[in-house]
Amino acid sequence: TTVTEDLGEVELIVKNLVTGDFWYCFFDSATQPQSLLPISGSPGCYEIEYITESGDVYSGEFLIE
Repeated sequence: TTVTEDLGEVELIVKNLVTGDFWYCFFDSATQPQSLLPISGSPGCYEIEYITESGDVYSGEFLIE
């Protein structure tokens, strides 16, 4: 994932809504604007959330078939 502006510390969470599996990491967007979070790649609907240092939450979904 790539963050285009400094959001401070960011928590990245990815959840497989079918299996319940989840992955997460923390990164400092000021010094590391790009972060890689390996996930299983199993088929399913996934939810992705970015939680910023200031408490803002950005979320979305994606599908792996």
